[in-house]
Amino acid sequence: AVKKMPENQSLLLLDIAGVESLKRDDSDEFDRKMTLFAIMTADVILLNCEGEVSTSMVQTLKDCCRAYDQHRPAEKAPSILFCSREGDVGNLKQQIRMIREQVINGSTSPTIERTANHMLSCDEERVKVYDSAHRVQTISADATLGISEDLAFRMPDPAFIETAAKIQSFVLC
Repeated sequence: AVKKMPENQSLLLLDIAGVESLKRDDSDEFDRKMTLFAIMTADVILLNCEGEVSTSMVQTLKDCCRAYDQHRPAEKAPSILFCSREGDVGNLKQQIRMIREQVINGSTSPTIERTANHMLSCDEERVKVYDSAHRVQTISADATLGISEDLAFRMPDPAFIETAAKIQSFVLC
């Protein structure tokens, strides 16, 4: 069952460009700024990756976790939900544990462990592997229908939609 939002609360969904999704000279800097913005403003972050978390994203997460802890050590850190389109959940969890340990070991902050444990948890509700968030639907060219070339478009995967509903419940808890 999906919980109904209380009248005095708002839910803002923000879709930001993924790490390494833009081919720019300053893409690492842009990625860090966008990730830090999301972490500093969100209660929940859905990190959608292909297979393993990339080396660039690992470094970005470590930098942003430490920055969050430095600027807001007393506040409850956002929860990061990891969704992978391929691979297995065990490998993804192992990678998240490694990132968490690197965040903790690379800081002298007395609150970094609490921040890292909250942001980079590996419990069942926070780490999922899907075939894809979307399914590609193709329509072949057909002159009788006025379609001059093959068309491909994405449709949400039903399993991903179900998970999005669970995420909504997670946010509203």
